[in-house]
Amino acid sequence: EPAAAGAAAPAGGGAIRTPSDVTAALDRIIDYYRRHEPSSPIPLLLKRARRLVNADFMTIVQDLAPGGVDNVNLISGNDDE
Repeated sequence: EPAAAGAAAPAGGGAIRTPSDVTAALDRIIDYYRRHEPSSPIPLLLKRARRLVNADFMTIVQDLAPGGVDNVNLISGNDDE
């Protein structure tokens, strides 16, 4: 059990407990890729994820798949929005 708990903590960064911790961790990962893998597309994807950390579900759906919003509204019974 303790080994599993230790595995959850990022190296040198402490445990992730808040959305601020998530954005800080993403910033560190983005920085790593910029310095060590400058041709990687990962920073582009992680910047998008970082922007969505505090977003609600519908905002995320709108961002990732704008056409999917109508389907989500239909399924949830909110098709009048």
